[in-house]
Amino acid sequence: VRVSAGGLDYVKEWPTDAGLGTRCLRWTNQPASNHQLVFDYGKWVPVIPGETLTGSVYVKGGGSITVRMAWIDSAGVDLGTNASSSYTATSSWTRYTVSGTVPAGAALVRFEIARGSSAVDDIDIAAPQLEVGSQATDFQAGGGAPLVHIDQLERTSPLYPYYNVSMTLLEA
Repeated sequence: VRVSAGGLDYVKEWPTDAGLGTRCLRWTNQPASNHQLVFDYGKWVPVIPGETLTGSVYVKGGGSITVRMAWIDSAGVDLGTNASSSYTATSSWTRYTVSGTVPAGAALVRFEIARGSSAVDDIDIAAPQLEVGSQATDFQAGGGAPLVHIDQLERTSPLYPYYNVSMTLLEA
């Protein structure tokens, strides 16, 4: 996680609806200017144009927030067509979502929270999740599949690995 301004602290608090968990992030000392918090900074997520994605995150605090997905193409150029939803954070844990269809030419997406120039209240953040589909599902802690096994490897080309190769992986 990376913030463009302010600081991050761990707080021993967690939204009950998110399932198991003990600590959240508190975004503090935000200046009176536009700023953002980026989840998995430096790890853009590969996407397929035309698929629908939903991002969700639990937030508690005050002030305005915008939950958004930012798209870039394979050359790293920002497409400028962010999917976003704006909300006013409350004093109780609330799950905020954004859904969007991956635009043509997009190769990667980044999930983030943005705050406007007047939003300087501290906010607590927990259980961010980016998933395929138009609805947010129950939060599941994860970080990808660190270990996979090759289940099937089919090839029909005499020029392996260049043409008509498919592989099925199983998470370990």
